[in-house]
Order: sequence, then structure tokens, then C-alpha cells
Amino acid sequence: MGKNLIIGIVDACAMVRFGIKATFHRIKTEFEIEFKEADSFYNLEEMTSLQGMAAIFLDMDCYLENNEASLRVLETQPELKIILLYNVSGKAVVRSLMNEPVHSFLFKNAPASEYVLALEKVLNDNIYYCSETSKILAAYLHRAGREGSSRQQPTTFTPKERQIIELICQEYTAKEIANMLSLSKRTIENSKIRILQKMQVKNMAGIVAFAYMHNMVKKQVV
Repeated sequence: MGKNLIIGIVDACAMVRFGIKATFHRIKTEFEIEFKEADSFYNLEEMTSLQGMAAIFLDMDCYLENNEASLRVLETQPELKIILLYNVSGKAVVRSLMNEPVHSFLFKNAPASEYVLALEKVLNDNIYYCSETSKILAAYLHRAGREGSSRQQPTTFTPKERQIIELICQEYTAKEIANMLSLSKRTIENSKIRILQKMQVKNMAGIVAFAYMHNMVKKQVV
């Protein structure tokens, strides 16, 4: 990236916040990071306007407890990347949050390398699921695909939109999709907005889940 980044950490547990900072101090990355931390989303709002913040490692419980505040921030700062952290007790609700405006789901016990990879991915406009999240999502998509085999598609997509949906499911970024289809990045972004509206979902994870549920792409392990 070649630049300094401001990254937020919101978690009620001081040890978790310390562990994330220690991870990035220990592992070399292509950017310099300034961390801003808080034990709740409200305290983070008070501490900083969030202007210039690139991403936030956000505890799932903090997100759910302060959902309105979280959504308000995301609406005013759509470029802010959210990496949602969850523990063992949170596994049961991860799938239900796939339609939330979140860019990555990260199990707190994931190895340090996955924390770094999650940040790198979301900063490059990708979605990222750690290995534990991928297992949860793969199981859900498998069930959804079976249930959707006899389910009619509730809306119509153009051939170009279908191409874009398939490439999103393969984790290509808007820039990569634009290059592959010989279109501008703005055209792809506008198409993604229409796809989100047609599917009535909020993010790329929602597009992936919808596509598998309605058999729009070949089934594969995510």
C-alpha cells in the first residue's frame, strides 16, 4: 500500500485488543498502522470522528449491541471496512449476519496470518472469510443449494449481471472484473448496486449466499 493506515479495534476485552496490535507489530506488512482502540462502538465514536480510518476490527457482540450506531457510521462512511470478530459462542449467528454490511468474518482464535490476510483483502475491496467462517458458510450454501434446486429465481438478471455475479462469487474485485469484461470500474460498481437492489441484500456476502441459494453459480466450497 505504501502509506500509513488508521485501523480501529473495538472489543470489550483488553487482551483481544492487545493481541491484535501485537500481531501487526510482530508480522511485517506493506503498510504502517496507527491503531485506535475502544471497548465499545460508542466510545470509538467519541474518541474519533473515524475520518481517515480505513478499517475496524469489530467484536460481534459490540456490533449487535450497538447495531444502530454501527449502521449509522457505515451509511455515512461506506468506504470504511468492517472485519467482524466472533468467538465460539458466536458461530451459531455468523450465517445470520451474512447480509449485514460487513467485509470480513474472522474467528478470534484464527492464526495471526489470517488477521493480516483479512486486513489486506478488505483494503483491496475483497470480502474475506477465515477458514472457520468458510466451513460455516460452505455448510450453509450446501443446504441452501439443495433447498434451492426446486426454487424459482425471484427476479431477472441480465447476461452481463450474471457474469458479474459469477465473478463476485469467485472473489474477484471490481477492478479485476472490469479488466476481465473490458468495462470500466464505474460500470461494474453500478452493476453491483443494481444486483444488490435486485437481490435485496446489503453486501458481497449476501450476493454469494443468494447466488448459491438460487443455483446461479456452480456449487463449490467457499
